[in-house]
Amino acid sequence: MNIYLDIDGVLITNSGQPSPHIYEFLKYVTSEYNCIWLTTHCRDGNAENPYNYLSDVLPDCREFMKKIKPTTWDILKTEGIDFDQDFIWLDDYLMQSEEKVLTEKNAIHKFYKINLKENPHQLMEVLESLKD
Repeated sequence: MNIYLDIDGVLITNSGQPSPHIYEFLKYVTSEYNCIWLTTHCRDGNAENPYNYLSDVLPDCREFMKKIKPTTWDILKTEGIDFDQDFIWLDDYLMQSEEKVLTEKNAIHKFYKINLKENPHQLMEVLESLKD
């Protein structure tokens, strides 16, 4: 299964701090799943951009971040999703046009809206659901 990861508001808070449980989360998902960047920090296929962006904020996670693959997309993040493979997508925001694509592809349930402000432990909840 592919796990598509946004950065801001998911792996780090909107104030730029590491998300709670980020180490445990990235350690597990990068060892058990095919993880792919789906973020404005990596829309050109260059995985160095998100790595460099997060390297100082998440120094303990560098080895895990190196395992996350890049993707390319232009306007909608859904352009970077391989709909032929099972996936989940973790993001803090879904544009209406992206929601339409997911709905048309019968994949809206694969989008996990992350809201760390309302639920700071949400990544741990996602992690626990993946382990079940």
